[in-house]
Amino acid sequence: MAGISSRKLSILSLICIGSFLFFGILGIQQYPGGSDSQPGSQAFQWLENYWCDLYAPTTYNGETNSARPWAMLATGLLAVGFILAWLSVPSLFSLSRWRAQIMVLPGISGMALTVFLFSPWHDQVINFAGALLGLSIVAICPLLYRQGYTKFSFWGGLSVFTGAITYIVYQTGLMPGSLPLLQKIAMLIFTGWMVSMNVAVLRIKGIEKTGGSNPPAHTTSSDL
Repeated sequence: MAGISSRKLSILSLICIGSFLFFGILGIQQYPGGSDSQPGSQAFQWLENYWCDLYAPTTYNGETNSARPWAMLATGLLAVGFILAWLSVPSLFSLSRWRAQIMVLPGISGMALTVFLFSPWHDQVINFAGALLGLSIVAICPLLYRQGYTKFSFWGGLSVFTGAITYIVYQTGLMPGSLPLLQKIAMLIFTGWMVSMNVAVLRIKGIEKTGGSNPPAHTTSSDL
């Protein structure tokens, strides 16, 4: 985003992610109930409901889903927050502009596709968005490791691993009862990773702004 510093991008990213949490919790509280495994259940069940259940116009128990607008708003804010994070994270490294764009473009594209999660192409969006997001993570993790951000590299790799396991369970139907929990774990790890790297950008750019020297990479990476 031309004209906006990486520090401002990270601040905006954190605001969007924080807003996602607020509206997401609001949506969960508004969910009438019902899941694929327990259609008659009441309220949102963390071990039974998927996040995507909040998008449906009608719940499994036949009630109008009052959580839908809040879940859609929350998802949109989260996607914007992640896109802004992908734009700011390359500032942690000394990269040419074209190389940074190559690294983050798949991740940005994958997050942009999430606006179609509310469409009939929901499953296809998951496939393409997940693959594109994985490409960016795989591209950035080795660089994080070489720059001394070893914990960021580890958690990025763990994010890919948990995402892949969730996708395999989703596609194969093995252990279907574990899928709602796996989805939330993968989402939590990836979101935490993005938040921590935003904080690292803010710390480094804040030090540069005050004229100090940058902290060692391994010190910054210990935040996660």
